[in-house]
Amino acid sequence: MGEERINLFLGRPCGWGLEHPDVGTWCGKLAGELAASGQLAGMVTHVEQRPRIAMARNELVKTFLATKCEWLLMIDPDMRPDITGECFFWTSLRLLQAVGVGLVGAPACAGPPGYNVNVFWANPDTGTIRHVTHEEAAGMTGIERVPAVGTGLVLASRETFQRVPPPWFVDEMKDKEHTKLRYSQDVGFCLKARQYGVPVFVNWACWAGHQKAHLVGKPDGRQLPIVL
Repeated sequence: MGEERINLFLGRPCGWGLEHPDVGTWCGKLAGELAASGQLAGMVTHVEQRPRIAMARNELVKTFLATKCEWLLMIDPDMRPDITGECFFWTSLRLLQAVGVGLVGAPACAGPPGYNVNVFWANPDTGTIRHVTHEEAAGMTGIERVPAVGTGLVLASRETFQRVPPPWFVDEMKDKEHTKLRYSQDVGFCLKARQYGVPVFVNWACWAGHQKAHLVGKPDGRQLPIVL
């Protein structure tokens, strides 16, 4: 796992103080691995309970930069990391230690009806970005540099947020009335980071499950989504 000592900030945006038990289980497991590794120089944990996710993430980054920690690990309250067996933290950390600056996100899917993959590729025909499809995502492996990735589970270097000026997380809207979303605040941050020379990666080896409570209705003959 390398020789470099780790100063880690673990940020948990938990609106209204709510969080799925999977998050605590994973964080506890990681803490044990860090202690056993002998590489942990220091660790700060912070829970931000304000319900607006962009504000919570900005507050976590602000608090992180006020510490001496070099790495920010941020996990949303509805994540189940490492459902594919690989360890997101260690594989992502090794990459960022090698490149020096950047952020790595875990791939995950949103809820129904679309189950969109939270990873984006460039669309050269339009000069914009597009979602990676389910079919495309199913065949991906390793770690890939991408235009944007969701930050439900993300590891980032300190320099990432020193290069990119605040506010870091802001929803980008299509219309002046702010009723139509162009980019969510995590995608917007990734696009902004790239403008400041910060590479963005997705760790295809380390999928995160996304807890989504939703109503199950009458069967309609279609294939049911896989529940992990």
